[in-house]
Amino acid sequence: MSDTNNGSQRIKSVVESIRNLDPMPPRQRIPFSPEPKNEPDDEGHRLRQLEEALGRVPLDDIALMVKALTFGEMIEYVESIRAADTEKLLPESVTNDHLAHIIYKCAVLKLKGSNNDRQEGNKDS
Repeated sequence: MSDTNNGSQRIKSVVESIRNLDPMPPRQRIPFSPEPKNEPDDEGHRLRQLEEALGRVPLDDIALMVKALTFGEMIEYVESIRAADTEKLLPESVTNDHLAHIIYKCAVLKLKGSNNDRQEGNKDS
């Protein structure tokens, strides 16, 4: 029973993390230091922060959270999705195990695609 509670708490934590994600586009989340420090590498550090902020994709954050779920947590997540599907858009022929696998695979492919996009972007420069 405690495993179920731990799983439920972890899912609630992941859901809360998703709810707290900043909905603004990455370009508007640029870190800003109002008072520049008088350090020789300060400008380079700020440029690296800017580059990191511009390259951040919220869907990657969600994919990382999905990948971090255990199988049991993923099944609980899928059950909550199915419970929220009041219009019965998900066919019953798609089992919870299959849906969990599909969601996990989407997360993996999203992260793989994002990494490939970044690598291709680095080759262009």
